[in-house]
Amino acid sequence: MRVPLMWTASIDEEPMDRSVDLNRLPVWLVSAEKVYGQISLGPWDYPSKESPEQVSKDWTVVFWTLHSATDDVVTGPMEIKLNSGGPARCMESAYRTAPNAVTVSCLLFQRKWKAEFIGDKRDIGVFFYLIRNLD
Repeated sequence: MRVPLMWTASIDEEPMDRSVDLNRLPVWLVSAEKVYGQISLGPWDYPSKESPEQVSKDWTVVFWTLHSATDDVVTGPMEIKLNSGGPARCMESAYRTAPNAVTVSCLLFQRKWKAEFIGDKRDIGVFFYLIRNLD
């Protein structure tokens, strides 16, 4: 994975975890905020007795319930085609009090991996570019 400009990467040291976090740095070095956005990607365990389709449905309901309970504007699910051929199922949430702040969560690779974005709406394109180009 290529790390975009103005983002830093940290990789989990545990070999079984295989997760990575990307943090967007502020434009100005002197800033009240240390991080302007975060992208997380890693394996996602779910009960093996459930089908990927059922896991998707359950995950969608949980996302919708959790974010709408805080009066967020929730959209989805939406399917994103990955360059590797498989789809990603994504949900998005925008905060009513700060409409440019969004959360996006996607299930990828037969629902075995999860990618999440928290940050400014202008950086969603970076997030979708990264997940579309994962192998």
